[in-house]
Amino acid sequence: MEGPISFGLVVHDKNDQPILYIDEVRQILFDFAARKVNSQLDQLLGKNPNAFIFIDEPGMQFIFSALSGYGDIQAKDEINSMLANIRGKQGIHLCGNPGWDFLLDLDIDILSFPFLSFNAYDRGDVFAGYEDRIKRFLNKGALLHGESFLWSMRIAIKKPLIRCIGGSCVFWITFPPRVLAET
Repeated sequence: MEGPISFGLVVHDKNDQPILYIDEVRQILFDFAARKVNSQLDQLLGKNPNAFIFIDEPGMQFIFSALSGYGDIQAKDEINSMLANIRGKQGIHLCGNPGWDFLLDLDIDILSFPFLSFNAYDRGDVFAGYEDRIKRFLNKGALLHGESFLWSMRIAIKKPLIRCIGGSCVFWITFPPRVLAET
């Protein structure tokens, strides 16, 4: 589902202003997003008790620009408020290079990103600087999902982080190690 920040940046009012910048509309936008996720999640949970929904937020990286006019503190409060109104597991998917402190501190279960777009071999250092934050994020029971993410972390911090045995992959940066995915 498209997230409220991304949606609010592309939909404009009659004056060609993104609706994300209209306080009254933005509140409705975040409330509607939570209700939409809950509605879809209820349908999915009827088919699979382990279902969850990703909120796709490609526009989120824009809020970390000095030009955005919508600050990360306000965004974090509004996103966390929305997430508090969503039942069940929830994740955020985004592309780009946003504020990782911001994302790793959100109250989400899964953070997903296409790490290949960061050039896995050259940009692993981006995540190496967040090793402690990543540990905290994972230790609270959350998951990171990114193409080539684990490989890039291994390159960047020069130690093996993943071990796969019989179809189960364990991310060794967590304490204790735990299963991330079963294939």
